[in-house]
Amino acid sequence: MKKYILFLLIPFLLGADEVKTVNGVSDASVKNVIGITGSTVKDCLGKTYNDGDGAVAYCTGAATCTATTPGQCDILCEDFEGSADCGDDTANDQTCRNEWDTTEDTGNGNVVIFDATPTNALCTDEGSYAAQITKGYTTSSQCGYKLVITEKANLWVQFYMNVTTQPATTGTVMIFQLLDGSNRAVGLQLGGADYDWVRLSYHDGSSTVTGTTYTIAPNTWYRVQIIWNAATGGGNNGTVALYVDGNEETNITTNNSTYVPDSVNFGNIGAGDTDIFTVQFDNIAVDDDTIQGACN
Repeated sequence: MKKYILFLLIPFLLGADEVKTVNGVSDASVKNVIGITGSTVKDCLGKTYNDGDGAVAYCTGAATCTATTPGQCDILCEDFEGSADCGDDTANDQTCRNEWDTTEDTGNGNVVIFDATPTNALCTDEGSYAAQITKGYTTSSQCGYKLVITEKANLWVQFYMNVTTQPATTGTVMIFQLLDGSNRAVGLQLGGADYDWVRLSYHDGSSTVTGTTYTIAPNTWYRVQIIWNAATGGGNNGTVALYVDGNEETNITTNNSTYVPDSVNFGNIGAGDTDIFTVQFDNIAVDDDTIQGACN
């Protein structure tokens, strides 16, 4: 009888790592044998490990993240791994950390969901969900989601994007914007034959200017970083920049625009068009003084 009692006590006397390797079985085997999920095992043993549903989440709150340097998500953090109501989306998803204002203009095929399964690998901390915008209505319409923020003259934005559907057409659609009211301070365009590139579109103080193009492939995640610093004191001293996977595509340090963004917009909000596309976004971070670290 003493042998059996000692055997039953082993899991409680050893740490989680030892439990995983007792008798040479894996995490998955342990979970299957006792019939409970990985999250339950983590709670019972007080040990966090990667059980296949992502490691530590990228966001720890609506404006906090696990980026390398603290304070890199002071304005916004969204990884769609929360439990808050995502907003007025038709699906009524409850996986957000922020409440978004969703636009799904009339027409079959215009859909925004916040619990899409990420296509292909992103990061170990990608979690289970991503936001997905499907613009499927061929009449000029808008489809996307936005978040109103406190006006900021300086913004550092990072997000991960994956274009899963590239129409066999040549066109240009706006898939991200920082807006000052209805005025576009800076945006990211998707375009080209079969929508095979992205480029920056920004206001230079008098008109809209576009940057160089960066070639992308379908069903591939890209790390996008956009920097916006409005001009001050009437000087030609504003900054606008675009980086894709760490590659500098546009970097203007003599911009004269004084637009001060007050909303973050994903999809073609405020820029209705007839083209169709499907794009996923994840691990969104916005800060007011520095660029963010990459997801893990």
